[in-house]
Amino acid sequence: RAENLELVCNGGGISPLEIYFLESLFTDYRPSRIFAIGNAFGWSTLALSIIVPEARTICIDACQDAAYEEGRRITNLIALKEGLNASVVKGISPTDVETIIKAEFNAPIDFAFIDGWHTNEQILADFLACRRLASPDCVYLFHDVVNLLLADGFAAIAKDNPALYSSLLFRTPSGMA
Repeated sequence: RAENLELVCNGGGISPLEIYFLESLFTDYRPSRIFAIGNAFGWSTLALSIIVPEARTICIDACQDAAYEEGRRITNLIALKEGLNASVVKGISPTDVETIIKAEFNAPIDFAFIDGWHTNEQILADFLACRRLASPDCVYLFHDVVNLLLADGFAAIAKDNPALYSSLLFRTPSGMA
């Protein structure tokens, strides 16, 4: 908050270099249905919607405290004011993923951005919840894999899904995968 320099939300979000990565990724690949897990203050949700404006972007966030609820409110307000096809829905992954995806989209998702609770077990649960409702050619992007020591969870996902191409992106600031 500018008036008193109060930190509204402690979720860091994606970096400007990671936004550039997304811009490059979406140059030729244009998903129609983007689903994200983890909003915090909304930087990634808004960036995804701005970069792929023709897509419907839905983010699920647990809103575990007042700061994250404020992040959801502000993200939705900015999306509305800017005419973005994006919104943040309160819900917990993996429990609420199916209900929210079915309510918000008319077809399987084709891009999943996973940036929720940062444990190896949770990224696996998030991936499996999305995978059940994803198109066969869905792209999954995991945030904070290297920085928050999630490589074991990502490796387990890659091992159990050999038909999917997988890579750690060491040159992204958070170590996306």
